[in-house]
Amino acid sequence: MDSHKRFRRAYYNLFSKIYDGFVAVHSRDKKKRLREWLVETASPKPGMRILDLCTGTGEVAALVKRKLGPGGLVVGVDFSEGMLEVAKGKCPDVEWIQADVVNLPFRDRSFDIAFCAYGFYELKDWQKLELLKEVRRVLRPKGRFFIMEHEESDDPLIKFLYRVRLATMGSFDPKGFMAKEMQII
Repeated sequence: MDSHKRFRRAYYNLFSKIYDGFVAVHSRDKKKRLREWLVETASPKPGMRILDLCTGTGEVAALVKRKLGPGGLVVGVDFSEGMLEVAKGKCPDVEWIQADVVNLPFRDRSFDIAFCAYGFYELKDWQKLELLKEVRRVLRPKGRFFIMEHEESDDPLIKFLYRVRLATMGSFDPKGFMAKEMQII
């Protein structure tokens, strides 16, 4: 494993301890209504197979599993052991998998819905492209992919922390990526 990947993993393992609080402040959504809206919009049904990429501490995956109940499979994927440990405490009924989203360990056409909430912007541009290719590969025909991201905060401290994370973990220009790269997918 290269040094940048080790650094990222160590960062997220540590960040997992405060991640939920940070996202609540950054997204201005302390009651998690945006994630609930995302899940409601996707309309998962019992029996479906659902994939949550860059699951972090598992909020979306846990919401989906509670909505589905015992019917259906929900899989949360993250590369950080720390994030997955927090996620397991929230919902042990989700299948939590430590993996890299650019090389998913699933067969082609194995999921009905895929999510990526608050994680896409933190990927390097090449990783975003690979994630999108992997999503296309693992979604069943007529499968749907839902992405939800932050807006840049007006709060100077939150904006600074956001930009530090982009500089060290992701892309400096997520909007530019979306405008430029999405047309080739």
